[in-house]
Amino acid sequence: DRRLDGDLFPKPTIFFPSVEEVKRHSAGTHLCLLQNFFPDAIKVQWKEKNGNTILESHQGNIIKTNDTYMKFSWLTLTKKAMEKEHVCIVKHENNKGGRDQEILFSPVNKGMRL
Repeated sequence: DRRLDGDLFPKPTIFFPSVEEVKRHSAGTHLCLLQNFFPDAIKVQWKEKNGNTILESHQGNIIKTNDTYMKFSWLTLTKKAMEKEHVCIVKHENNKGGRDQEILFSPVNKGMRL
């Protein structure tokens, strides 16, 4: 591997449930894609904003992409639970300031025509 330069903390891209998913299943999936981080040791958890309980979520495998890594995690919620804010918490040694990243997922039902 060549020498890595720059910021090697996970860069998040977030995806919200589609209107179709919510209509069809009365549930929706939040997805957090984390890219361009190094090293590969990473921990991802989900909780309600201001909550203490870690929610059951799903994790994809860590994938090597050139000299860095990527991973995705998703949280499936009931239609009712989507009315609350949720946070994807990312623990990685290269996070800015040495703190966990907290990626906010705003309520989905507000503004969504169901």
